[in-house]
Amino acid sequence: MNLGDGFSTTVTVQFHEVDSMKIVHHSYYIYWMEIARFQFAKEMLGFTFQDFESMGIFLPVTKLDCKYIRSALLGQSIVIYLKLVEREEAIATFIYEMRDQKTGKKLFEGCTEHAFVNESGRLLLRYPNEWVQALEKIHKKHASYIV
Repeated sequence: MNLGDGFSTTVTVQFHEVDSMKIVHHSYYIYWMEIARFQFAKEMLGFTFQDFESMGIFLPVTKLDCKYIRSALLGQSIVIYLKLVEREEAIATFIYEMRDQKTGKKLFEGCTEHAFVNESGRLLLRYPNEWVQALEKIHKKHASYIV
């Protein structure tokens, strides 16, 4: 699936993210997925994760899939594309693609799933109303960000 029409944000590979060969350590791709997710939540859903917490809603990661295609290198600018998968269950699923900003070559693809739980850690069986309302806004303004 091409995510090029999805939400995007850019990171530049920093020195502390690479090994002695100037190749990004695999764990930073997961961190970059989190950066994209937090930006998406803030810019598209209108929530920071602190807002979710103040509503008593938490979204722990329950599944993580990664496919490393090409190595990212020191100084390289990486575009992270993200889409939200719409589901019947109260689970937030995000799919990601990372591409070299200059060449467009795909470096990585991944997916995370997040359960909705309350402060006690109990699973929510329905999406919170705030989430549903935010998705309706995205459907109207940025329909391609949701699959």
